[in-house]
Amino acid sequence: MSNTSSAYITVKDYNQTYHFTGVLSVTHALSLKVFEKADATELGSFVNGAKNQPDKVTLSVLETDAAHSAAGWATRMLDVLESVKRNRLLCRVVTPHHTYDDMLLTGISVTQDEEHPDGWAGDLTFTEYIPMAILGETKTDDNASTPTNTGSTAPAKKDSGVAAKVDYGAAPAASAGAFITGFLALQNGSSLEQKIARAGIDTDSIRYIV
Repeated sequence: MSNTSSAYITVKDYNQTYHFTGVLSVTHALSLKVFEKADATELGSFVNGAKNQPDKVTLSVLETDAAHSAAGWATRMLDVLESVKRNRLLCRVVTPHHTYDDMLLTGISVTQDEEHPDGWAGDLTFTEYIPMAILGETKTDDNASTPTNTGSTAPAKKDSGVAAKVDYGAAPAASAGAFITGFLALQNGSSLEQKIARAGIDTDSIRYIV
């Protein structure tokens, strides 16, 4: 394949590198979502009230048969790109400015017209893939501080002074239709016990399903 384009992609699953007839421009979109304030109800709020969004890079490319002296070249290249998108294959996107790893081809916008009768011109948008396991972390650069767990994946705030005990033996008698396989013992004077008492609930009757 041609090795003339200034930017190119490597499809990791195929271990195959694809250059283009030409790269007209490269657009880098690196955004930071800023929040007015952190949610005080969560233990782990966003660091400094902000969180990096997935990186995006768009390649405006040109693909023609004539440049490769091969009929159907441009069509085959478009078929490859459509397959990469459809199968959600991870790519490495190399540009003169920066190399992006773990990118998904999330947008293909192609124009075929009289200006390019044996090919096409279009935009290929790649978006950074962030695994679900670390979506709650604040993304940082290599030279920045260690990522901090944030958002909904952060551990829930615990009430102080709670002694939780689960008894998997004989459960106290239950009313008809109740499902009781264990019970929760609350430490007297704990913050959770006080909240429940203020709600008018008899703490001695609390049961839960385990």
